[in-house]
Amino acid sequence: MGVVSKAGDWTFKAFTAGLGLATIYLAATFSANVYRGLSWHNAQSPFDKSTEVPVNGGRMYNGPKLGKFIVGQHLELNAVLVD
Repeated sequence: MGVVSKAGDWTFKAFTAGLGLATIYLAATFSANVYRGLSWHNAQSPFDKSTEVPVNGGRMYNGPKLGKFIVGQHLELNAVLVD
């Protein structure tokens, strides 16, 4: 086995070891961040709807306004072109 072949083997081993360490580091930091995020989330106070200002008569959603506008304009445009 030549010197170049051994150097390639050692380079490959060092590279894969680096990838292994990076994987372990990323897994550990990901787990720690998930734990911190869940802890933060659980520490938040629950949502209180009584403090929110009612919108649309108390309903939170009142239908697609922009969609009706766009469709209405499209129909008017076609009516002008047909006439």
